[in-house]
Amino acid sequence: MIVMEPVVEISDDGTALLVLGAAMTGQEVERALAVIAAASGAEGALADAECLIAPGGVQLRDAATGVRIPPGCCFGLESWRDWAVLAEGRMPEWTGHGPLPEVEFLEDGVIRMTGSQGVPQRRRGEVAGLLEGVRQALLGFLGRVARQTGPRSGAGALVRRLDEEFGVTHPG
Repeated sequence: MIVMEPVVEISDDGTALLVLGAAMTGQEVERALAVIAAASGAEGALADAECLIAPGGVQLRDAATGVRIPPGCCFGLESWRDWAVLAEGRMPEWTGHGPLPEVEFLEDGVIRMTGSQGVPQRRRGEVAGLLEGVRQALLGFLGRVARQTGPRSGAGALVRRLDEEFGVTHPG
C-alpha cells in the first residue's frame, strides 16, 4: 500500500524526517514545533510569527516494501496541496531541490515515481485519496498540538495558525 505522509526535517542535512500525525509522542510534537519555530524565525510565540515554514513536505512510502521517496529540499510542508496537480497529469511548478523523484505519467492514468530506493506507482485518480491521508495526518498533528499545549496561554491561537498556514482544514 502506497501512502503520502506529512514530514518535517529534523536534521541539518534533511535526511532525518519526523512523520506528523495523531500517533506522535509529546516529545515529537515539541520537536516538530521547535523545527517550525526555528525555520520561521519565531522570536516569541510561534502563533505570532510573520509566516510559518516547515522544512520537509510530503513523503511517499510503500508500506509493503518499505520504499520511501522523501520530499525535495526547500519544498516545505506549507506547499503540500501543490501535489494535487498530479491527478491532472502534471508536476507541481516547484518541488524543491534534489534529490527529486523522477515522475512519469504513463498510459491508463498511471503515475510512476522513481526515487533512490525504488519505484512506487499509483493511478492519477488515487491522488486525491493520498492527499486526504496527508490532511487527516495533519488534523491528527493539530489535535496532538492542542493536547500538548492545552493549558498554555495561546494554545488555541497556535492550532488555528498552524491550520491556516498549512491549509489543513481549508486550502490556503
